[in-house]
Amino acid sequence: MDTKIIKQVIDIFEHSDVHKLEVEDKDIKIKLEKENHNIVTSIPFDSYKQSPAVVQNNSADLEKKVNVKEKEDDKGNWVKSPLVGTFYSRPNENANEYVSVGESIKKGDTICIIEAMKVMNEIKAPSSGTVLKVNKTDGEMVQFDDNLVLIGE
Repeated sequence: MDTKIIKQVIDIFEHSDVHKLEVEDKDIKIKLEKENHNIVTSIPFDSYKQSPAVVQNNSADLEKKVNVKEKEDDKGNWVKSPLVGTFYSRPNENANEYVSVGESIKKGDTICIIEAMKVMNEIKAPSSGTVLKVNKTDGEMVQFDDNLVLIGE
């Protein structure tokens, strides 16, 4: 990795909402971290090679997702993300979704997968009930404690 690319990575990091970044390429490892932990965003490792554009986050949209309490909360319980990763509603592109709105599920049924560090983690239903809402879409990044699926009576 040459110094020009390192400078581009640093520039992208400084102008983004990302608060922590680790880049490893062959024998070089770079760790960058900011003090502000309010907004969490991620930049794919290879994105700096294609276009050193600044990744921008619409903080108003993010704040709405975090602060707005949904009406359905009173009718059921959210299954929350136990880790940070990528949400998948089906085992592969050609398969059916694990759960869909209106479907009855049993305790222990797989409701989704969260991929973290190349490991596929099956998320199981903590209780039986009806799926009232699926809050994420395939390929969407999830943070710890994000609402994934709403299960009610």
